[in-house]
Amino acid sequence: ARFLRQNAVFKIVPILNPDGVINGNYRCNLSGVDLNRHWENPCPIKHPTIFAVKQLLSALARQRPVMLYCDFHGHSVMKNFCLYGCNDSEAQIKPLREDEVPDVKTGGFIG
Repeated sequence: ARFLRQNAVFKIVPILNPDGVINGNYRCNLSGVDLNRHWENPCPIKHPTIFAVKQLLSALARQRPVMLYCDFHGHSVMKNFCLYGCNDSEAQIKPLREDEVPDVKTGGFIG
């Protein structure tokens, strides 16, 4: 933890769908829009939180490389912890090996 605090910058956005969640919607905002489906090209009026986070990430990327962006949220079918990722053959970041992934339950590493 100390190494990460000394060598990394963390930007934490606690909730991207406050108006929807407060009304019981886990994916849709008050306009009934599924924000997960508008990540690529958000409208500043219809998807302001997504638009703002993308602006933040762009600004950060101009200052230093963005190594990781995580979107933690509930899923309608998946239980406990799940992880989705992109399959981008042109991505600059290579996938982690199994021995580089921390074991969440023990705090150690798998492998």
